Amino acid sequence: MTPPPFVPPPLHEFQFESRVPILGPLISGVRRLWHSIAGRWALRWLAGQQEGINAAVAERLNAAAQAGQVHDSRIAELEARQRALFDTLRTHIGQYETEKGRLAASHAQLTDLIHSLQQERAGQQAANAETATRLEQRLDALAEAVAADATHLAQLQTATQCHLQEIGQELGEMAGRIGGLRQEDAA
Repeated sequence: MTPPPFVPPPLHEFQFESRVPILGPLISGVRRLWHSIAGRWALRWLAGQQEGINAAVAERLNAAAQAGQVHDSRIAELEARQRALFDTLRTHIGQYETEKGRLAASHAQLTDLIHSLQQERAGQQAANAETATRLEQRLDALAEAVAADATHLAQLQTATQCHLQEIGQELGEMAGRIGGLRQEDAA
């Protein structure tokens, strides 16, 4: 909520009064007359200067309040963006961990399969050259699949690390901006 702008109160001339019985109105009248002859013009001139100073101070106070609101809004926006980046980071880390687990399980299965195929191939090589050729082709295809999965895992790790570094840099920049805005607000 925006606070109302600061407006300095107007200046008023002093009203002369006297509490002396019976002669009080006469004393007040003489004081007013003397004041209008001797000091009223100088006091009005000074009051005009003071009202100008008051208006300038009020303008600066109102400008500072508006700037503070803009900074508060920007800080809130940057903090919201920072929270969103943290959420994105958590999501990417979760996806990375899930994919890493899936690829590790697939790799283990493929390694077991390769091992069993190698044993099978060793047993059948002596009996049948044609069967050995088919097994070797299957083994080569599985080895390529394992290599492709390993390459995919390495690419995934590299991409995730790059993304994490970018998010870290952006979070650092936002923290610096927030600190700068808070310092400006403090000033």
